[in-house]
Amino acid sequence: FVEQYNRVLVSHRQAEERKDYQIMNSKPKLITSFPFEKTIADCYTAIMFKLFQAELHESVSCWFAIVSDHDAATTYIVGLWDEDKRKWWTVVYDESQGVTLKCECANFETEGYFCKHIPRIMQERHRTVIPEQYMLKRWTIGARYIMESGVS
Repeated sequence: FVEQYNRVLVSHRQAEERKDYQIMNSKPKLITSFPFEKTIADCYTAIMFKLFQAELHESVSCWFAIVSDHDAATTYIVGLWDEDKRKWWTVVYDESQGVTLKCECANFETEGYFCKHIPRIMQERHRTVIPEQYMLKRWTIGARYIMESGVS
């Protein structure tokens, strides 16, 4: 039993190493020319990139309207063009202390990646870079190697 268990572990590790090699030496296909899509493709794991890319693809179909504009903070409502505006979500873009993006749907806070509403506002504001606080280390390609090296 112990020998078979060890063989299974070795097999799993080898498969994982092959997959890591493939991910680190391949480039995912980009669907837009937005610079932040390339940033995510270069940094994030394939699964997280696909989740982000799906939201980015949906963001192209989103429309927005400005609700309020006070000093450094602007509040938008964002949604799909064919939805009733009462179903649209509120997005706050704040430049008072760096760039803060917050959507009422709370996808980033719960899932760890942007919803379709935030990339739409980033496009509107001509943002080419995702603010550093939104690039979560746990979704990056090298996160496992950072944790294995003992760095917390």
